[in-house]
Amino acid sequence: MDQNDERTTDLATIFFGLGIFNANAAFQTFADSKYYGWSQSGYLTQMEWGYALALFAYIREERKPTWAEHLCKNVKGDFMQAQKFIYANEELIFQQA
Repeated sequence: MDQNDERTTDLATIFFGLGIFNANAAFQTFADSKYYGWSQSGYLTQMEWGYALALFAYIREERKPTWAEHLCKNVKGDFMQAQKFIYANEELIFQQA
């Protein structure tokens, strides 16, 4: 049976250099005088977007990529946390089983 792996589709945008757009569009917050909340689209969690973008930067040897300044606040926080983890644990990144 053929399956469409939606998570892979989301990750493909990162691989092709367009992940910042989908990551920013995946999480929207809203507020008015009565309500505050957020909505999510896509299949990756906010943390997964941040980590995947951090891996993308790591592979490209971009320690402080200029494009990261354009990430929305929440995804950027996860991106920065993931970068810290990756550089503190480089021996674990892409480790073969």
